Amino acid sequence: MLNYRLGLGSALRSFLLEMNIVALLFSIGSAYGSAYYSLSLAPSVTVTSPPVLLGGGTAGTSTIYTNSTSAKARVVTPTQNETQDYVDNNTSNVDSSADKGTHGNFSAQQTGPNSIYDALKEEDTSVTVNNWGITSSAFTSTSTVTSYRYIGGTSPNIDNMTVTRLHIRYGGTGTVAIALYSGGLLTDPTGAIKRTEAYNVAVSNGWNAIDVPDYSWPKNTITWIGWAHGGGNVYYSTNPADAGDFQSARGRWNQNSPADADETSPMPTNPGDGSFSNNWYAVYAEYRVPNCEIDLEVQWTNVDFNEQNEELAIYAYKENTHSLDATGGYMLIGGGTPNWGSVTGTISFWIWWDTVGNRPWGQHENMEIRFSGSNLVLDWGATSSLTSSTTFTANKWYFIAITWDENTNDLYLYVGDQSNAPTQDQYVSWASAVSTVGVTQNNFMASKGGVNPTDGRGDDLRYWNIDRTLAQIQSDYKSQLTGSETNLRSFFKLNNNFDDIGPNNNDGSGSGSYSFTTNEPFAPSENIRVDVWTGSTWQSLFTDLTNGWNNISVSSYLNSSTFTIRFKGTTETNDVMQDTWNIDATLLHVWTSKGNFNYVLIMTENHGSNWKVKLRAYAQSSIGRLKNCSIYIYNGSNSTQIAILNGLYSQQTGPWYDLAASDIEYIWIHVERSNAGTSYIYAYLEILVPSKTTYVQYILTFEIT
Repeated sequence: MLNYRLGLGSALRSFLLEMNIVALLFSIGSAYGSAYYSLSLAPSVTVTSPPVLLGGGTAGTSTIYTNSTSAKARVVTPTQNETQDYVDNNTSNVDSSADKGTHGNFSAQQTGPNSIYDALKEEDTSVTVNNWGITSSAFTSTSTVTSYRYIGGTSPNIDNMTVTRLHIRYGGTGTVAIALYSGGLLTDPTGAIKRTEAYNVAVSNGWNAIDVPDYSWPKNTITWIGWAHGGGNVYYSTNPADAGDFQSARGRWNQNSPADADETSPMPTNPGDGSFSNNWYAVYAEYRVPNCEIDLEVQWTNVDFNEQNEELAIYAYKENTHSLDATGGYMLIGGGTPNWGSVTGTISFWIWWDTVGNRPWGQHENMEIRFSGSNLVLDWGATSSLTSSTTFTANKWYFIAITWDENTNDLYLYVGDQSNAPTQDQYVSWASAVSTVGVTQNNFMASKGGVNPTDGRGDDLRYWNIDRTLAQIQSDYKSQLTGSETNLRSFFKLNNNFDDIGPNNNDGSGSGSYSFTTNEPFAPSENIRVDVWTGSTWQSLFTDLTNGWNNISVSSYLNSSTFTIRFKGTTETNDVMQDTWNIDATLLHVWTSKGNFNYVLIMTENHGSNWKVKLRAYAQSSIGRLKNCSIYIYNGSNSTQIAILNGLYSQQTGPWYDLAASDIEYIWIHVERSNAGTSYIYAYLEILVPSKTTYVQYILTFEIT
């Protein structure tokens, strides 16, 4: 603070003492909005009292501090014309291109959020067709064989393949039985399971494409094509260089014609390669790979576009956000007492092994799942009822489903993963029973009584009292259920708790070392983008939607009563994963929040002299919400002193304003804000001493709520 000189006199000494105390207190406190002022005066200036007195205004709320030389003004901006306008339709086509994907329930976007959602599902838009096997037409040798022969190899490393047709190159005319199997070993197809087939099909000279029921073909699995034929012959090569995708040839002689080739069980004992070891037959599987896309427009047709604040708000609902991480621990189902040993039933769950081994589920030594090497074994009414053909690996999510029917002696194991829908892994004709074995302790991620806890994660455990079909399992294995589905008895989402939302209400609990983790199997493989139509092109708004509300200003795009956005995937080429996103509510939130506060403070000249005054902002807090805020000095004409546009200062100090002797001037504020909150502007009222270059500073605080 500059030195200054004052005249003599008791009144003057009293004011000097008071001013020194005030200045000292300010220098010690120095907090924004302090009740004290500072003086910075030119040499040889004599003042006997504050040159300007501050007073309260007629707008807002004002507080005047010591000596009327410091003040706080508080204003509250009103909200006007506020509307939450839900989206109107999903029939627009502003870019003249067809929608891709489907809405599960579009009307769900027009209310809420209320946990009723529109499931946006990708569409398989352009199918790539590929072949696996031997496709050569250069072979000249043919062979007539009335027994089954097999050629095997490993399926491609491609997700979501579907076998649709089997091909065979024929010489002459005849009939063929042909099937596709998976399982076994390349050196031994014993136990391989027939997946799809066609029997007694008439064929002619050349390549024959034979339609078979679609089969979801897992990647990197041992696969066999087997056939038998009557009449005519099949082309082959004896050169291993012509083997194509095949790695092994086998054969057996226990069927004599295509008409009676209807195999209903896995391959029997290894038939051996025999004379077929170097016969590479011209057969192959045709499979398709999807390309999944989503491009769905939604539109408003009568929206208010004249408000100061306009934002798009989308509530995204992610069904499952957590799974059970049971490394060293496990889950007790309903205290361990519920008995899932029904006459018919289905148990399914998702599981991730950090280390492959131990026991994923069990309630009794004769009703449990355990490992033998890297293969699952079911002890289902007896020991070793079924062994999986799948060899499981660590660090990936698997879907497991077991179904049984004691009336028909059927026991099935189905296996899938995040990339492939579940398919039949193994079947046995099963003469045991689980309805009579009882329960020792019902555990997930361990077996009866916590035996051999699994090192890994588990999710979405379900128990049904019917033996579900494969089609039923495939229809909802990656979807969250409500808990009220027919024949569903217990359902554990394991979404940060052990609640059973099925009708049995057997809430579980944790034992040992466990936690809940955000690594879960239901997460889409790609982000969902939201774009806005500008009238000529799409502009990105969101690169992904997070769980809950997603809000963004669209004021620069909302310039008519029609407003269009689209939901679009981020991976639209070679996308083999069909993803789903849940949208609970989509709306435009528009409102105006502004006000003129005239006036918040009054300034009265106190010395009978002419002065110059101005405002200067020196600090601030949370001004990003202020779209347009100006602070003026006024008495007949405005002088803009401080201005904020779109959350940033465009002017921090104003020009000098003449304050004549005994004059009264006013400070008023114009505010336009976006979101709710409280902003602070800390400013000096600077008072220029006549004919001098130095000035007095008063501290002002403007609170905008």
